[in-house]
Amino acid sequence: MTLQEPEWVVDHEPWWSGAMGTDLSKHVRPFGVDTEGHVYVLCSSHAWATQMRLLAPQMTRRLNLMQYPGVPHIPGIRVRALAVPAEVIEHWATLVGPDLAEETRPQSLSGWGRYLEAEADSAQSRALLSQRGPDVITRVRALVPETTIKWLGRTRLRWVSVAVVTSPDFHDQGLLAHALLDVWHDTTQVFGPEHTLAFHHGNRTPADQMVDDWTAAAVKNTEPLTVTSFGRSPGEPSDGYDQCLVLAAAEDEDFLFADSARDCGIPVVRHVQAP
Repeated sequence: MTLQEPEWVVDHEPWWSGAMGTDLSKHVRPFGVDTEGHVYVLCSSHAWATQMRLLAPQMTRRLNLMQYPGVPHIPGIRVRALAVPAEVIEHWATLVGPDLAEETRPQSLSGWGRYLEAEADSAQSRALLSQRGPDVITRVRALVPETTIKWLGRTRLRWVSVAVVTSPDFHDQGLLAHALLDVWHDTTQVFGPEHTLAFHHGNRTPADQMVDDWTAAAVKNTEPLTVTSFGRSPGEPSDGYDQCLVLAAAEDEDFLFADSARDCGIPVVRHVQAP
């Protein structure tokens, strides 16, 4: 898609910072308009792109209410995040070395494309990638001469992801807390305590809310516990998880998501509340 760059987009500072505010305008910039008038913006990092997508309807209304001279009515804002060059993804093993290729992966760009951020499976592989950072970036710039990447940025540890499947009739808070704590204990033993544990639930049952409540309390009251929880998207596939936790109300209760996870080779742990 070819975007237009009218004068009001090129000279965006007066109206853009006024509508967005100081913080947002530092990390989000308009760079073009499509044939329907949608404003396309570029974000300094993946995190800011996510934030801007959530704020886009609100910011669109604000821009139109301002009626800044020379700026037409805007039907919407479209967000583009800085993407890791395809060449970097394709040749990652050459860039970081075969020993790190399976343990690390490029994730995103930050700092307006100047920092390459990555993910590592262990603290050891993260440290090793950091040591090789200058050589990796030298190879990246040789592979993609036009790239904006200048430094290796933050390398975060891979999250341990657990799918939580709950019965609408499950209500045993004590069993739920015991089950979640067992998962956390096993995670620290297998992956290490430095990894974040993420519970992905269906966001439909009272037990799903109990998972969120337990997580919030655990983060607040237990210093070493790095854990989070959130709802899965509807229709999300069951593969890609490290474990599937089932909280059932009866022994004969079936869950298609858990069956699909088991078929994908994902370990399934099942807890059934007492009658």
